[in-house]
Amino acid sequence: MFLDLIELEEGTTADAIYKALKKSLLEADLDDADLKSHLICITTDGASVMTGRQSGLITRLKKDYPLLESIHCLAHRLELSNRSTSLMEATREIKMTIEVLKAFKITPGKSMEKAAEAVKVGEFKQVPLRSSKENVNRFLFLQAIIDSLSSRMPLHDTNLTKIITPLDPLNWPKSRESLILFGEKEIHDLAKDA
Repeated sequence: MFLDLIELEEGTTADAIYKALKKSLLEADLDDADLKSHLICITTDGASVMTGRQSGLITRLKKDYPLLESIHCLAHRLELSNRSTSLMEATREIKMTIEVLKAFKITPGKSMEKAAEAVKVGEFKQVPLRSSKENVNRFLFLQAIIDSLSSRMPLHDTNLTKIITPLDPLNWPKSRESLILFGEKEIHDLAKDA
């Protein structure tokens, strides 16, 4: 559900964002009493204005809503960690993420176990849970993410993958003798296609 798009008229300081967010929540008829018992998580981009320990937005919100947990957005975290990543490194990261998601299809992990227990009990951190009309099939959801990531692989073209494999140091042979002519054919093919 999308609640609001807020123009930050007073600037982008933590205080200005806090005031604009609180105003938006109140205008949506979400008063402090409701939010204290129902607002349990916020996801941000990880900027210091959001996550600062002294006066960031999350710190301010946690004073008002003690049950609040914060999450650093995975997409923003990945972007920050991979600013100087090569094509081969990015491919390895995506492949590793796909393998982790495949593993989650078989073994859900501790967070999923906690979520399942919370659903059984009917509350999470003293916040009552209610079921929605539509249940998400975990296996189909994970498979949709896997399929989406797989289709966006930078080296989805297997011929290109084969040609540039020698450029990745992880594929280099260990012995010096084998390394001398390693990848010569692939580099020749790559240069020929350029």
